[in-house]
Amino acid sequence: MTGPGNGICVHAATEPRPRIGKESVGQALDASAASLSLGTVKLYYLDVTPDFYRIPYIVAYILDPGTPHPLIVVDPGPRNPAAEKLRAALEALGAPRREVVAYATHVHIDHAGSLGSLAKQLGGSLVRVYAHPRGAPHLVDPSKLWRASRSYLGWIAEGYGAPEPLPQDTVAATSDGETHSYGAVRVTVLHTPGHASHHQSIAARVQAGGDPIVLFPGDSAGMAHPAADAVAPTTPPPFRLDMYLESLRRQIALRPSLVAYTHTGPAAPQCLERHLRQVERWRSYFQELGSRVCSAASPEEHLERLRSRDEELDRFIAYAASKSKPLLAALLHSVDGFLDYHRRLAGCSEKQ
Repeated sequence: MTGPGNGICVHAATEPRPRIGKESVGQALDASAASLSLGTVKLYYLDVTPDFYRIPYIVAYILDPGTPHPLIVVDPGPRNPAAEKLRAALEALGAPRREVVAYATHVHIDHAGSLGSLAKQLGGSLVRVYAHPRGAPHLVDPSKLWRASRSYLGWIAEGYGAPEPLPQDTVAATSDGETHSYGAVRVTVLHTPGHASHHQSIAARVQAGGDPIVLFPGDSAGMAHPAADAVAPTTPPPFRLDMYLESLRRQIALRPSLVAYTHTGPAAPQCLERHLRQVERWRSYFQELGSRVCSAASPEEHLERLRSRDEELDRFIAYAASKSKPLLAALLHSVDGFLDYHRRLAGCSEKQ
C-alpha cells in the first residue's frame, strides 16, 4: 500500500525542479491566500471553503502573467463565499483596470457557482469564461443545474448558494486541445470526462526554468488533503470509471510539475500516480463483489470495507473527513458513484 513515505504528496514548493518559491501574498489580499512564484508568473491560491466545512476543502486559483495580460482564474468556487473573496483578490491585483478570463473545469457549483456573481461585481472586466461545450449552456442558464444540485446535495447546495447566470457573449465553449497564450503562460484545455461528461482540465505551461506545467485537474484526479497527506476519489453519480481512468492517465502523461487541486490546494505530481493506484484498488473491490454489488449494502458499509484495504482512504478519513460532515458526505458520494457504475454493468442500476 502507499503510505506517507512512499511517493508522498508533499507540497510541490519543496520539489527541487522546477524551482518554485512559496511567498506571502501581502496585505492587499485576503489572509487565507498564498502564492507560488514560477519565474515572472505568480500563482495565487485562496481558500474559498464555506465555514460549515470546518476545515479547508475548496481552493480557487489566480494566475498572474503580469501586465498587460489578463488575470487568469481557474475554478472560482461556490458563490458563498468565493465571489466576494475573489473580487477583493482580483481588485488587489489590478481589476477592473486589468481584464480577467476564467476557466471552469466543470460547472458543478462548488467549482463554478461564483462566476455569475463575480462577473457582476467586476463590472465587465471578466471578459471570457471557458467551459466544456456540454457545460457552457448551464453557465448562461443555471436553473437546471441548481435544481439538480439542491436535489442531490440538499443543505450543502443551499450553503454554496444559487449560481447567477453569465451573459451569453461572455461564455466560450472549448474544444479538446485548444490553446491560449497570455504572455509567459500558455494554457491548454484537455477534455477529461469521467467525473462528469462536461469535465475539462487546464494545463498551464509557464516560460520559466524548466518550463514547468501547472495542472488544474478539477475533479478528474481525485482530491488531496494536506491535513492527511492522502488522496481520495471524487466520483459521484453519474460516474464513468472507464473514462475517468483514461482521463487520469492522460494527465499523468503530461508530467506536470505541480498539481493545483481544487480540493484542496497545490500538491506534488506524485499524487496523480497515488490516486491511479487507489482507483484501481476501488475497482478491484467492486469487481470482486460480482452480483453482490446489487445487494442492499449501503455506501457507509462499503466505505468502511474500502477503508480496511485502502490506507490512503483510512488516513483521509482519520485526519480530514472525520472532522467535517460535508467532507465525509463527499466520500460517500464517491462510493455511491462506484456503486452506481458497477450496478449498471451488472444490470441492476436500481438500488435493491
